[in-house]
Amino acid sequence: MSAKNFLLDFLNYVFIILLGFLCLLYFIDPVRFEQFAELMRALIPLALFGLVFLIKFKLTRKEFENKKEEGSTDLVLYLDYLDKIKADLIFLALPALVLLIPLVAAGTVTAAEIISAAAIMAGLFFWHRYLWSRAK
Repeated sequence: MSAKNFLLDFLNYVFIILLGFLCLLYFIDPVRFEQFAELMRALIPLALFGLVFLIKFKLTRKEFENKKEEGSTDLVLYLDYLDKIKADLIFLALPALVLLIPLVAAGTVTAAEIISAAAIMAGLFFWHRYLWSRAK
């Protein structure tokens, strides 16, 4: 690993430790303990996705460094139009599935869930346009 990577890892660890220490100081007051409990309940799902993201990022970074040492960072995908159709189906079905889950569970869909489905669709749309606009 290069010195730049060590520095970035060190700064990440310092930031996480500092953030944890500041949260501990803030929530040590008994009046704020209920706020702390609410925050912890809200962060559990985010922590799961954050952990998966960090693990994937670390593995991808190592793979990128290995490819860079080999001198070839290009990635060639052999896709056909059937793959594009599958991507379109995922692009259109995922927001509908996000709305279907609360509809089945609670019997209704809230505005926040519609906004989250729209955000998913927008993110997928821009990724889809970026990826397929590079096709030759």
